Formats: sequence, C-alpha cells, structure tokens
Amino acid sequence: MTNDLHNLAAAFALDALDNDERALFEAHYPNCDECQADVAAFSDVAASLASTSSAKPPAELRSSVLEAISNTDQLRPALSSDAVATTGGATFSSPGQYSEPSTSSTSPSSRSAMRPSRLRRMAIGAVAAVVLVGGIVAINLGSDPDFGEFASGADAVTATLDPTTAEQAGEIEVAWSPERDQVAIRAVQLPDLDSEQTYALWFLLDDGVAPAGLFSPEAGTVEVVLDVDDLAANGWGITIEPAGGSEQPTSDVLFAGTL
Repeated sequence: MTNDLHNLAAAFALDALDNDERALFEAHYPNCDECQADVAAFSDVAASLASTSSAKPPAELRSSVLEAISNTDQLRPALSSDAVATTGGATFSSPGQYSEPSTSSTSPSSRSAMRPSRLRRMAIGAVAAVVLVGGIVAINLGSDPDFGEFASGADAVTATLDPTTAEQAGEIEVAWSPERDQVAIRAVQLPDLDSEQTYALWFLLDDGVAPAGLFSPEAGTVEVVLDVDDLAANGWGITIEPAGGSEQPTSDVLFAGTL
C-alpha cells in the first residue's frame, strides 16, 4: 500500500484499489482539493478512452519507448524509517558517495515537492486507463497483428504469392478485406533490406498496377495490416522500392498471385 494517499487518485478513479486502500482514500479525498481535482481529471480520461476506437501504433513506437526508458534516470526507493534509524539518517546516493545526515526536519513544502507532480500523476493515470478500461485502445508493443483472425473475416480474400524465380527466397500470404479497405501481409524468410529500401505491395488491376502499401521485415519476418485504396484488384505483386515507395514499380516483380 502506498504511503502517499495522493498517488491513489488514478487507481481510485479506475476502481482499481483494494478494500483497505479504498477505505483510506475515501476518508481522505473529500477534504483534499488536490485529490478531488485529480479524481475528476482521471475520470474524464477514462470516459474519453471508452469512446476511442482501436488504433495500430506506428512501427517506430516500440523502439522509441524502449530508448526513452533506457535513457531515463530511475527514482531511488526511499529508506524506511527503520533503515534511516539504523544509518543515523545518512544515505548513499551511489557507490562510494556518502551524504551526512540532515540536521533539519523535512518541511511541509519539501514533502510536497517530493510527491509526483500533478502532470506526472495524470500521465500515469492515462496509461493506467488505457490498460484498465478493457483494451478499448490497444497498444501492444510486444505482439504482431493477428493475420489468422484478419484472414477469417467474412469478406476476406486470401492469396499465397509465389516467387517469380527459383532463386527468390521467402513465403508471402495476403488477406484483403474490401469492406474495411485493408490488407494483411504475413511473410517469412524474406531477405532483409537496408534502410534505403522497402518492400512494396501492388494491386494488380485490369489496366495496370496501383500501390497498395509498404512493409519491411525484421529477421526475415513481417506481419502487418495496411490501409489500402478502394480498388477492384485481381491479384497482388511484390517489388523492392526506394524507402518511401514509388508511384510505379522500379524493380522486377519478386512475388505475384491472383485472386
């Protein structure tokens, strides 16, 4: 249980406290203007998330979040009262560094400063709401889109794209939903490309081709859902294009398949 009742506002608004914490907070927050404001703000966040549709995060989100975590200093745990008594109030901020015990008591203003700022708590609450509201906004950094579920849709049209040469490595499946204007791609054993190139999926039309989307495998594997134009395709083709794509294919077709 947290020692700072102010930090329970987000969990209280999301009905995520245990019985003991709820009893303590309900006795505290009616007399605390700060907690009343926080509970109201967190409740608004949860309500707005409940009407938000699912969205696929950009491909670079996972790496940027992990990089930010690795570059952020972590807060050190506060010493318990027993530990402070044992050390006489002295602390070690890092190995080899020693701080003399403070001779003055902690003032109310410094205790307030040690609490997370309201902005920080609101950010934590917003993240908690994303998780606790029930997956209404699903940002999963560790898993790929479910190709099988997409392909099992009532209107989904699936195709296996065959390599155009015996030397071409890789296996590619495509599932197209004309109603949703989306296409799912699942590929394995594809050669990885450098940062200046990308794989391109093309609509095969009666009178030519049209770009459908771009994708890049990692370790030869990719599973992704792309938004596409509302076109009457009769097949698919895969080429390698410059990063950012092209209006027309600039290389030989590597994989192709008809519907």
